[in-house]
Amino acid sequence: MYPIGKLITEGMQRQNITAIELAERIGYKRISGGVRKINLLISEGKYNTFIIENIPEVLGIEQDVIEEAIQQTKIIKHREKWHWSLRVIPEEPIKLQNFFHAMSVSSQTKIPLQATLKDLSFEQQMAEVSELIRCHYAKKNGTVCGDNKIIGYMFYHSFETPPLRFDVTGKCENADTLNNQIIKEG
Repeated sequence: MYPIGKLITEGMQRQNITAIELAERIGYKRISGGVRKINLLISEGKYNTFIIENIPEVLGIEQDVIEEAIQQTKIIKHREKWHWSLRVIPEEPIKLQNFFHAMSVSSQTKIPLQATLKDLSFEQQMAEVSELIRCHYAKKNGTVCGDNKIIGYMFYHSFETPPLRFDVTGKCENADTLNNQIIKEG
């Protein structure tokens, strides 16, 4: 359960009220719709402005405590969506024309990574990524999306740290970040 859901559930338990009673007290005219939205907020962290604005008074929870729970929920949800990736850095920004063009660009600028890469040590990951970059650059003849020159790659390897930038030969350019990562692991 997300922090906002836990906070609301605990508040409901303290007040000894159900989701139906909460929807009524918050001011929903259509109780079933209110209950559905309350349940989505509790179970999925799905933000609802009307509930958030009205819940402090009903459950006796300070607004800043609610805002903190919302922020923590957003961070967790963002982290859940985050994933490792290796992306091409083109020389010129690519202007997206429509949805289908965006999908095409994404497929040309995002390089798939094997799930097993996460199981390797950081040094082994770096060696694998470097090899992937060299192979990709050679396969694409140094260009992406037509004749847009590839000038580098970004390896998004951790939610907590900035991505690592590589040149087209597979050499990590931000070695200070690399050294800090190795020290953390060591």
